[in-house]
Formats: sequence, C-alpha cells, structure tokens
Amino acid sequence: MNTNRLFCLARAFYFLVWLGCGLVCLLSETEVLPTAYLPADPSTEYALQMLCVVLTLCCVPAALRLFTLGRVKRHMKPHTPQLAGWSMARIAIMAVAVFANTIVYYGLHTTLSPAFCLLISLTALVFCYPSQEAG
Repeated sequence: MNTNRLFCLARAFYFLVWLGCGLVCLLSETEVLPTAYLPADPSTEYALQMLCVVLTLCCVPAALRLFTLGRVKRHMKPHTPQLAGWSMARIAIMAVAVFANTIVYYGLHTTLSPAFCLLISLTALVFCYPSQEAG
C-alpha cells in the first residue's frame, strides 16, 4: 500500500477517535444517550475509578514514549509504511484510555476522577498526530 495512503488512513483514525469521543460526550450531555447506567455502590465506583487512573497512567506514557523504544526506533525512517503503522498503534493505545474514561465518566456520573483522566488522555492524544517525519 502507498505510504501516503497509509498516513491518510492514520490521520482518519486519529480524527475518528476525536469524533467518536466528542459524539459520545455531546449525546450524553444532551441526554440522548443514557447516563449513570453503571451500579453506583462504593466498591464498584472505586474499582472503576482506579481502572481509569491506571489506564491513564499506563496508556499516556506508553503512547507518548512508543517511538523511543529500541525495537520501534530501528523501524523509524521518514516516509515508511512502518512509521504509519506505529502511529496507528499509538493512537489505538490512546483510544483505549479515552473511550474507557468516557464510558466510566458517563456511566457513573457521580465523581470527577474519570473526567480528569479523560482530559489528561485527550491532551496526550493531541501529541499523537501522525506525521511522516520520525520522532
């Protein structure tokens, strides 16, 4: 597959993550989608909050530092299909954290911890925009 086409696909995936998160937030805020659909007992609430925190603490550094890993760095050459693939892997790692935080925030709707984790994940996602230059 053409390298430019792969980067267009990676950019489309990037914007699809933003669009999906924005759409879920918009529909939940306007009460088109239900909110507070997860059980709100203290142990479940604590477990889901910790899930959000752990996912954010693992996914954000993993995605942002992915290109510095030895095996990945050896494949990093400008304008190569491998670079586009690793860029999509980065976005996928961040998408896990973004969508998990979004679902838990609107599912619990009693605490702000998942919302703060969502904001951190979305801020980190800004730095995962796929470009054709390595690094």
